[in-house]
Amino acid sequence: MRTRALFLLVLSTTQVRSQIPPEHERAHRGNCVRIDRPALGGGMEVGCGYVMAREGDSLIIATARHVVQDTNSRATPPQGEVRFHGVEEALAYRVLHLDAKDLAFVKVRRPGHDTPLPLVFRDAPLDVRLWLISARREHKTLPTGFDGRMLYRSSSTPYFWAAIPGTAQGDSGSMILSREGIVGMLLGGSSELECLAIGYVMDRLNSIVMPVGK
Repeated sequence: MRTRALFLLVLSTTQVRSQIPPEHERAHRGNCVRIDRPALGGGMEVGCGYVMAREGDSLIIATARHVVQDTNSRATPPQGEVRFHGVEEALAYRVLHLDAKDLAFVKVRRPGHDTPLPLVFRDAPLDVRLWLISARREHKTLPTGFDGRMLYRSSSTPYFWAAIPGTAQGDSGSMILSREGIVGMLLGGSSELECLAIGYVMDRLNSIVMPVGK
């Protein structure tokens, strides 16, 4: 009994320590969106996205390609909608770019969106405390250093790999955060998840968005 009580105390303490700081969560949740679109076989596909840039009164949102288009499909992506934190209204989006690396950008018109754009931490150490911000349940936490296991990282690819317990369907397209800012994007499923380095996301974004004044 004493051993069980000690285990529960340690587990509880770990959960408390792993909670994303409220001010850190507030700084990001305004840019985190839920994405819904019709699935090829019927029903709805649900995922997440994150506001990465503004163009006039429109916002450009990064997400996983399979969130807006069925895997291996060459058909025109179906029409879908995004929902922002605390907002009931669903806004139609337009697919702006489909990338070969399971990355997509969509554009939605939303005048007056005043949440600060994210701080990107391109060369973040991945052995620090990291969190997942997901529109599926507002936000969720990740254990320190991805459960203490960095499985693979390669400078020759735009990905890093990690074991992330606790993710679920609908988290694709979520952003991975450190205290310094965004470090990556979640793309895959199962217990070993594919994560796209934020530097690659930003480089692709910069290649499709016309710089201001040009």
